[in-house]
Amino acid sequence: MPSRQFAPLALALLFVLGGSAHAQKQESPFLPEEDLSGAPVPAAPVPVVPCPPEEAPLAEGDPRPFRPLPGWFAGVDAFLVQPQYHSVSDQGISRAYGPSSHWTVAPEGILGYQFEGGNALLVSYRYIGTSARDDNASVLSRTSLDIHALDFDYRGCTHQPLPSFTWFWQAGCRFNIIDTDSRGQSLSDSNHLEMTFVGAGPHLGGNLSWYPGQGCLGFFARADLGALVGGMRSLYEYHELPGPFAADTAPFSDHHTHWDARVVLNPRAELGASWTPATQRWLRLEGGVRVDEFILFASDYNSALLLHNLGPFLRCECQF
Repeated sequence: MPSRQFAPLALALLFVLGGSAHAQKQESPFLPEEDLSGAPVPAAPVPVVPCPPEEAPLAEGDPRPFRPLPGWFAGVDAFLVQPQYHSVSDQGISRAYGPSSHWTVAPEGILGYQFEGGNALLVSYRYIGTSARDDNASVLSRTSLDIHALDFDYRGCTHQPLPSFTWFWQAGCRFNIIDTDSRGQSLSDSNHLEMTFVGAGPHLGGNLSWYPGQGCLGFFARADLGALVGGMRSLYEYHELPGPFAADTAPFSDHHTHWDARVVLNPRAELGASWTPATQRWLRLEGGVRVDEFILFASDYNSALLLHNLGPFLRCECQF
């Protein structure tokens, strides 16, 4: 009899405990409900770890091995050159009289920022400085040349007209200072001529690159033309040295300064190859041949002085 009295109580207790366990099973986030339909259970997604920028794969169809990410970039350049003076007139182009300039290394520095779309703002400065000296028995002469060029540019994004070719354009404002100083002395006289041009103006250029395959090597051709307007300051000094038989005669001397408006054209072209390490896409090394000329027109535009600079160059550009 006592067992029959407790039987309904035991059944009620089992029902309550079973319902509580079932509710806990449904509400627990750690115990997923068992699927009895027999459908295959999808595999859990594998977490993807992004690779570092220097090892990031190229986008499909983009042949460029050098692909800097948005941010700051910088470059340095070394140009081995022997500047030469030429006279340009109706008779043609001829080598200007005077001693040959010495070989020199012309440096250039670049600093810029690239945006998300691939376009960039950059500033660059380059300098060419050399001298020439001719010491013979009768005349001593020395000529020096200093060229300063400062560019503030905007570079457009890179386009791909063909599968292995890319190109972009670049434009901005260029500031130039060109200073030439020539001194000569003989047994009877001495002379000094200094010409300094200061000007500014726009420039426009383009870059075409070819990347055979998907390797690290590329080839490029660049061209740029700048037109500068400014002023030329000319200083001329002449002194006649007293001779041994004219002690009572005052030597003749002349000194005058002249300023006039001038126009200078600055064409520039490069042809060479580039190389980017396979695991360091933020680094690019370039080398080739460059021609950098400055054409200083006379005030009457009937003649001009051509400063011809031709030689090899090396450049290193990186992102930081």
